[in-house]
Amino acid sequence: MNRFALSWLMCIFTFLLLAVFVVSNLNIRTDLSFFLPENTSLETSLLSSALQSDQGGSLLLIGLDGTNAKTLAKASQDIAQRLEQSQRFHFIANGTPRLSAHQILQVRKWRYIIGPSWNEQSFSQTQLSKKLKTSIYKLASTQGWAFRDQFAYDPLNRMGDFMQFGAFNKLPEYKFGVWMEPKNKGYRALIMAYAIAPASDFIQQNGIRDLLNSSASPWAEQGVHLQSSGVGLFALDIRQYIKSEMQVLSGLATVLVLGFLGLVFRRFSILILLSLPLCAAIIMGAGMVQLLFGYVHGVALTFGATLIGVAVDYPIHLFTHQRRGETAQQSVTRLAKPLALSALTTIAGFLVLSQSSFYGLAQLGVLAGTGIFTAAMVSYWILPHLMGPNLRAHADNTSSFWGQILVNQAFTKKVRMSLAIVSLGIVVMGLQTSSPIWENDLSNLSPISKSSKDLDRDLRAALRAPDVRHMIIVTGKSADDVLKQQEKILPAPQSLVQHGQLNGFSAAASLLPSQSVQQDRQDALPDRITLNKDFKTATIENDLDFNLFKGFIDEISQQKNLSTITANDFFQSPLGWRLSPILQKVDNTKWMGRILLNGPKNIAALKDFNSGDDVVKYVDLKMTANTIVTQYREEAILWLYLGGAVSLLCLILGFMNIRHAILAALPAASAIGVTVCALLTLGVSLSLFHLLALLMVAGIGIDYALFFNTFQGSQEDHKLSLRAIILCNVTTILVFAVLAFSTTPVLSGIGLTVSIGAAFSLMFTFAYGNTAKGVA
Repeated sequence: MNRFALSWLMCIFTFLLLAVFVVSNLNIRTDLSFFLPENTSLETSLLSSALQSDQGGSLLLIGLDGTNAKTLAKASQDIAQRLEQSQRFHFIANGTPRLSAHQILQVRKWRYIIGPSWNEQSFSQTQLSKKLKTSIYKLASTQGWAFRDQFAYDPLNRMGDFMQFGAFNKLPEYKFGVWMEPKNKGYRALIMAYAIAPASDFIQQNGIRDLLNSSASPWAEQGVHLQSSGVGLFALDIRQYIKSEMQVLSGLATVLVLGFLGLVFRRFSILILLSLPLCAAIIMGAGMVQLLFGYVHGVALTFGATLIGVAVDYPIHLFTHQRRGETAQQSVTRLAKPLALSALTTIAGFLVLSQSSFYGLAQLGVLAGTGIFTAAMVSYWILPHLMGPNLRAHADNTSSFWGQILVNQAFTKKVRMSLAIVSLGIVVMGLQTSSPIWENDLSNLSPISKSSKDLDRDLRAALRAPDVRHMIIVTGKSADDVLKQQEKILPAPQSLVQHGQLNGFSAAASLLPSQSVQQDRQDALPDRITLNKDFKTATIENDLDFNLFKGFIDEISQQKNLSTITANDFFQSPLGWRLSPILQKVDNTKWMGRILLNGPKNIAALKDFNSGDDVVKYVDLKMTANTIVTQYREEAILWLYLGGAVSLLCLILGFMNIRHAILAALPAASAIGVTVCALLTLGVSLSLFHLLALLMVAGIGIDYALFFNTFQGSQEDHKLSLRAIILCNVTTILVFAVLAFSTTPVLSGIGLTVSIGAAFSLMFTFAYGNTAKGVA
């Protein structure tokens, strides 16, 4: 085996080994944590929790649409029963709560000690008689079948009051025994369920979606259409969006680039060589991110796949600039200076981002910087040894075409004039646009469709589900401190509900009262002798058999003498899933409780809850998210300025001449300015990811300027250089134009920006060519 063949085998074996090692160790995440900074504040922590969970990451909202109310009611009962039998849910309610036997036992055992408050007069003889009469009427109603089994041990229906989880103030409307509301020309039956699996468990969430589809399919022929929403399903959709786009977009971009280069070079061996730096760039970039962060986000990985549009420039320059009679090693040695400066300026800009406190931004910086460095090194050190003495990529029959462009002064003047007019027009229109310059809404960066967001909002409103956007945060040294603080302020949101300023709320203290309140409730329960006497009178007044309710008398007596229940005890109970999301231990000295607010009408009134010491604080997570986006962008701008300064410093050190360095950066700077104005003209509000794309445009523009102006001394070299940067430009635009069609705003923004910026970079490089003559 000759030395050339051995080099090929060693290279392929090394690449395969690296690929297997990196891929097998990649931990890919696709949640919205990509957009969040390190949890340095309470608001950031809350936002991270809300984006990745919904009261435990499990709330599922279901709507059944149809025209026949009776059919919808039957479908609702059938689907709720199927969900219950799957054992995937803590709790299901469609008008009647469906709890497990263990949960029912806990509610029954503690029902007068925990849960919503009750009036001390509830056990007076008069109130007992009234409540019994109400319960008898309920037994005769359409919902009476669900209450019938518990009537003997819970004749006052305390368990019914208790089990209005998350909607202690108001429930949806009833029709035919289920929750139902009018919808357009028909109805919508409503189901609320809390899944056991967290939102991050994609396997379980996918199983839940399959279960919903299979449960609803028998009813489709009867005109029942199921729609569902929830954070878990959103997370699943985001994962599927990102995964499919990683595959489709990166695959399509690769096919287009290799297809185009195949038409140009017409040699399969060159295509293989062109692919090596690209594959190495993605493998090493992803591996470095995994090593430093412990995981790779899907958005960062998809962004890394777009490196094909930049990393391919280095082997293209190597192949295209090779002179007649020159070996690959001689060619790469001659190209060392512009190749090194081009790579260094781009790498410097991206690696500066790795210092960001936002993990997403830092991951993009590490992946891009490592990938571009790897592509440049493979092109410089490995490809020349794999090319062999006879491999040539240069096509002689094109030299005359490139030469005619270079010597045609009239054509050059027309290009400059046209570029000046177009650029001026774009700048004027961009500066006059009425669209907002900056995108500050985090939700607009999500790939979730507007229709899905609207459905979630409608279902939440119909089910009176707590809004994860608005909440009141209460902190304390212990769980009981938090519960006591909440009890002090609960009358205020209750008043807002009574005055129509709030649809409802869900608080930890409404589920688990403080120790002192529990003790007060026990003290308020009547002793056995008094309860026997008063309840017997109430049964006689309602023509009921007192002996039927002896079990109820026994349970009330037991609850009066029970030990109070602590938060830790409650967490370990069958109902712990309901409390843990809204009462949490922050650290060894701090606890936090959330009061989730549903449909607030007067935001100004909510701000009155704020205490001077931040023990009680109103939080609007949407405003928090928008603030974080603004901070994200401002930090990115700072790092981009620094990255640009480092890149310019690299040029100055490389040329040892400030004027030459500025002239080399001039096409990139012009392209960036016109691209920003073009985006504003198109009505695009700039986000962080447009800024990242502009950083890539800067690297592309500098690359073109370096190679176009390096070889002014030789007409033949200049022809090859022009051909090389046009090939680089076409491959870049092919990749990023594909990305511009992404449904993920992050990726489409990057694609559109780089496509426009790369086109202007080429035009400004050509227009400034003679001005920058002799730069190198």
